[in-house]
Amino acid sequence: MTDPMLDNSCALIKLSPQKAVVVFEEQLIKLKGDSIAQFELARQSAILGLRDAVHFVVRCYQEGKGTEPDRVKAFEWIRKAAVKDNDLNFAFDLACCYRDGDGTARDVRKFWEWMTKAADGDETEAMFQLAKAYLDPAFGVPSPERADEWTGRMAEKGQPGALIQLARKYDDGKAVDKDAKKFLKYATDAVKAARVQWNLRSSGGDWTYEDLPEALSVLADALDRDGKRIEASKRNQEAAQAAWDAFEIAKNEGGLVGQLLPEIMLRLIPQLKGKRGEILQRHQMVYFSWLEKIRTAVDRIYISNGASEIPADLVEAIFSLAIAYRDGMGTQRKPKLYLQCLREAAHAGHGQAAYLCALSHLQKGELLEFNQFISSAANSNDMDAMIAQQLASDLSWRRLQPVLKALQALRKTVVQIRNENHKVDEALTKNGIAHYTTSDALMSMLSGHALDGKNGVWLSSTIYVNDPTEGKRLRDYRFEKIQNPLTPLFDGMGGSGAISWLDKEFHVFIACFSLECDSLNLWRFYGSDGRGFSIVSPRSAFDTSSAEGMIRRPWAKRRKAPSKLALHRILYRDDEVEEALRRLSVTLKPVLNIANRLSGDLGKKVRSVAIAVISELLYLYKDTQYAAEKEVRAAEARTLGDPELKQFKPGNKQYSKLFLETGPLLFREPDSAIIIGPKVEERDAVMIDLQHRLARQNWSGTCKVSKSNKNYR
Repeated sequence: MTDPMLDNSCALIKLSPQKAVVVFEEQLIKLKGDSIAQFELARQSAILGLRDAVHFVVRCYQEGKGTEPDRVKAFEWIRKAAVKDNDLNFAFDLACCYRDGDGTARDVRKFWEWMTKAADGDETEAMFQLAKAYLDPAFGVPSPERADEWTGRMAEKGQPGALIQLARKYDDGKAVDKDAKKFLKYATDAVKAARVQWNLRSSGGDWTYEDLPEALSVLADALDRDGKRIEASKRNQEAAQAAWDAFEIAKNEGGLVGQLLPEIMLRLIPQLKGKRGEILQRHQMVYFSWLEKIRTAVDRIYISNGASEIPADLVEAIFSLAIAYRDGMGTQRKPKLYLQCLREAAHAGHGQAAYLCALSHLQKGELLEFNQFISSAANSNDMDAMIAQQLASDLSWRRLQPVLKALQALRKTVVQIRNENHKVDEALTKNGIAHYTTSDALMSMLSGHALDGKNGVWLSSTIYVNDPTEGKRLRDYRFEKIQNPLTPLFDGMGGSGAISWLDKEFHVFIACFSLECDSLNLWRFYGSDGRGFSIVSPRSAFDTSSAEGMIRRPWAKRRKAPSKLALHRILYRDDEVEEALRRLSVTLKPVLNIANRLSGDLGKKVRSVAIAVISELLYLYKDTQYAAEKEVRAAEARTLGDPELKQFKPGNKQYSKLFLETGPLLFREPDSAIIIGPKVEERDAVMIDLQHRLARQNWSGTCKVSKSNKNYR
């Protein structure tokens, strides 16, 4: 008696390849619900050489459907099809097995061999994997040139992912020269190619969920760079909708949903806002509906999968949804859903959400829960939470409320002054932002790997700066007829220069930059008397609108390591000092009244918190004699026990200097430059040496070298 499965398999071989596939799929459908029978049919058909049956058998062994899971047997079927049958699809799968050690030992050499064979056979996914591998040190010495070569071949075939990569290369200027026209061209081509794939999906065509939304978002950026704001807005809206549609399709098909989709969905939100950042009345229902959709996507991609980290902008969207439920924006007020979303945002690390949760528990007298949420909020650098954490243990909820209100009003004034008066505007930075340094420091920055952090900068303690009045310009300023409003605040509080916060002393560390990139005065004082270098970075390399305060927890403990340093502009004129002090006096007065009523240690504690709040501004004003420096600076306040503090011992000193080191920062952004000082010897030889060092780090496309044009005498 013959095996019916074998009879069915043998019958398939007598048919044409196309017909055999159709009949094989029909037989699988008849056996639906019987995975063992399906596996046996596929195995017999695969033995007889049916390609689709081999794919089915491999998947059964990998997933344990109809048989015991066996990655080794899955690998053997893949290897046989790739080696004996010369099947390029299986060549790609075999390369992945060698890359991942899936069913066999990891073998990088064989990965290159089989992935290259698949790519040479026009497998675009193989080309993508090769381009990716050529940039990964785990696969040998990186070769950006070979990566670009395979990316170019994918683009020639109209592969959307490759066209997106090419477009971005011409935007960021890495490995190629920046070219706005090519950025727009390749972004447009990417959208066209992605639309074709999107339209083919219903007929079983090869497509990727993220391609069309990502291509549209890149095109929106290209149009924005080209000054076509209205068209860019339309493409952003289309990208956001395409991202939601792709998410729905992936969810319904059981496919893997990429983390890029909810990020693209966020692009709709700015289109619903007015000039002052408020959600326009006519858009509030759309705004609320869209936030709900973003939350749905985040829940599936992150929360349901137990992700340890959610991107901050998506957490912000969940917090915004909570506020919409609280305030009835685009929906009815729903207190329960407000608290639910608020907790989700708080658990994901949103400082203000954790702070609001903490206050709700404090109001109910739930001190354990209050302490948990207030600590979480403070660790997220939420200043309101830090203020409440300092005072909550000493005051009842009733007495705490007016103190918090007064201190938060003071902080609001401080933030407004900082953001309005000290913002580093684009008009000020048309020539870049300069950091003057020595030859030894520059060569150290250009050594090592491009991402090892050596191309960062140091933030040094204010104790080491050359200005004895550092941090005292606002405090010591004398009006003609009225008292400086800071005088009663600081009276009797000591003058160590450290900031008392959370029962610890915080010391201020700064990094100084200038809006003068080639200044004779700055060469003399900061550029080794003209023998040093000026490292110029564009405004885009920095965070010039930071919402965070100076007192922060260590960078290493943040959810996201800061890739950009927060900068603020230094002010020098007397009228600028007077304006700041007058504005501060309005909200400082209620704080001082409360501190005086509380008196004793508690009153002193309130004043200490107020000093810490105002310290945001103390290091943003300097004496008029330094005005020519046109300084912009970064400032951080840390305890002396902070794990990120480092030290080095200058050769001519008896002590070690303390500093903080940023992550990778310099040379990487387009329009960066190194200016060789006017008294550097053999400047032509130095120039070619620097160009070689930049090329070795793949920075020659982003950072140019030039000579100072100042005549130094």
